[in-house]
Amino acid sequence: AAVWSLRWVEGRLGKSLCAMRNSFFRQARTNIVLCEEMRSHLISQGLTPTRLQVIHNWPDARIRPLPRRAGERFTIAYSGNLGRAHDVNAIIALVERTDSIPDLTWLFIGGGAGCDRLKQVTDQRALGNVMFEPAVACSRLSESLARADLHLVSLEPTCEGLMMPSKLYGIMAAGRPTLFLGSPEGAVARILRAHDAGIALD
Repeated sequence: AAVWSLRWVEGRLGKSLCAMRNSFFRQARTNIVLCEEMRSHLISQGLTPTRLQVIHNWPDARIRPLPRRAGERFTIAYSGNLGRAHDVNAIIALVERTDSIPDLTWLFIGGGAGCDRLKQVTDQRALGNVMFEPAVACSRLSESLARADLHLVSLEPTCEGLMMPSKLYGIMAAGRPTLFLGSPEGAVARILRAHDAGIALD
């Protein structure tokens, strides 16, 4: 079962919806969650720990490490949906602060509400180090992920325990490091530390 946030619903309605959600979870023999933080969140909601099983959302087996293309600028990529649960403001600030660094390219592959906003800011402020490309098919994901020297992953700290950026696993399978913007104590940061697979910035 997926865990979703009902924080936008306040008062009696929100409590009723949470109670309904949790009653469905209690009826299941097993609830699959994507990280330990999701498991802890549901335990805090009163669910029985023995009915919660963590299974990480490992990627398509076709994703494999490929060599980087020679001669390209140092590239930091964001691959996938840049939605409302991702810290778009922090990403915009980081892109702006690095605009003067020579031979650095930010590559955003995919879409989402955050990507649309980032495009507007890029145009308004004439940022010259940013490229946008459409999402690629799964059959081409290894080649797409291999274009970056470093991959960006982001999650609003308030969403810890409610969401898990599954793109992290594809990046790891592609043999690339991750720069994570979010809680340094959250699921992504913990996995990066455990596998020496990148760094987390608050």
